[in-house]
Amino acid sequence: MKDTDGRNRPMWRTRWSGPQGQRGVSLAMPPVLLVLHQIGARPARTQMQKVARLTREHWQGRRDSDDAFHTCEQKIPIVTTTLELLREQGPHGKIFWRFNRRHLKTLWDAIGNPRMDAALERRREQQQARQEAHQAEQKRLAAQQAAEHEARRPVCTVCGAKFPDDRWKIVQRYPRPSHGWRPQLCESCEAAALQEEAEKERQEAAVRAQAEAEANEPRGLFGRRR
Repeated sequence: MKDTDGRNRPMWRTRWSGPQGQRGVSLAMPPVLLVLHQIGARPARTQMQKVARLTREHWQGRRDSDDAFHTCEQKIPIVTTTLELLREQGPHGKIFWRFNRRHLKTLWDAIGNPRMDAALERRREQQQARQEAHQAEQKRLAAQQAAEHEARRPVCTVCGAKFPDDRWKIVQRYPRPSHGWRPQLCESCEAAALQEEAEKERQEAAVRAQAEAEANEPRGLFGRRR
């Protein structure tokens, strides 16, 4: 038999598989279809209701924790219709009544649980939205922390270049300047500054040596340097 979307689906199966719960126990039971024929004075609807009352413990589900739908785990879906309705509208019409439902549905809607499917889909969407919001918040916090971290990064007082991470770590460990160490400068400016200081010291040493040499130069008869 074909359903409304044109695909072949069996009306009856000798084996039935459904969602698995804890310990691998199947949560779905095979549905039962009752087709009543109007004979005598008692309406078929009355007979359906009577069967529903007598079999309530086998098909009645329980409300979900959010009261969004009925869950029928380990219950038997029982669906009824009449032979007259089948003749009039065929098996694809809205002629099937499932116990504990108010309105007639197509067979596939009657066997299924569209309210549960819709509620579970909403929950999945809400959970996904919460996860996406959490991830977005984590990214925002990470970006904020990175920006705050970057704002604290020292810069060279000469050229204005930002310190790389390795030099920043060294500067944090040794923040005070010393001989051959200029924590306020980048590596290039530090090397240039040290070279300039060394050249200045060399020139000063040369001047001192020249002055000492002149001071120690022998003098003549009248105290004049030869």
